[in-house]
Amino acid sequence: MSPVRILSRRPGEQSAAPGAASSSDLDDAPPAAAARQVRAGPPSGRMAIVVGVLVAVVLMLGVPVRSWFVQRADLAAAQAKLAAAESRMADLDRQVEQWRDPAFKEQQARLRLNYVLPGEVGVVVIPPQAAQPGAPDAPSDWFAALWGSVGSSAGRADAESSSDPLRIRPEAPR
Repeated sequence: MSPVRILSRRPGEQSAAPGAASSSDLDDAPPAAAARQVRAGPPSGRMAIVVGVLVAVVLMLGVPVRSWFVQRADLAAAQAKLAAAESRMADLDRQVEQWRDPAFKEQQARLRLNYVLPGEVGVVVIPPQAAQPGAPDAPSDWFAALWGSVGSSAGRADAESSSDPLRIRPEAPR
């Protein structure tokens, strides 16, 4: 890129031809730069109008472009939701076809409801409850355990020794 030489005129000075540089200016400048000379000075009113119009166009297009991006995102979300719904519908259709099979119905009745056919003997095996090591024995009645925990949280020493959960203390306010 060749350097551009900036020429300016002083008031009262005129060049030989409008748009042409003087011979002394052309001798100093390189030959490629002589063809492209820029006049220095403050920006013209025309430039301010062009910049103002460009700013106005950008501002007017800002809202529709933002709306377009928001709508594209909404459309992508709706398409993903539709694909998930179609997948769920296909799964439900497959389950409906399974339930139309009498053998599948019989199998599910035996598994879920413990049904047996006439003449068969149904056996239910209950696993023994395994005691956890280090766990205290659970009290037989839940309200005694609840009352004992309330008493121990209040700081009563005789909370665990008391067998009557509804005993009224004589020092209690009435």
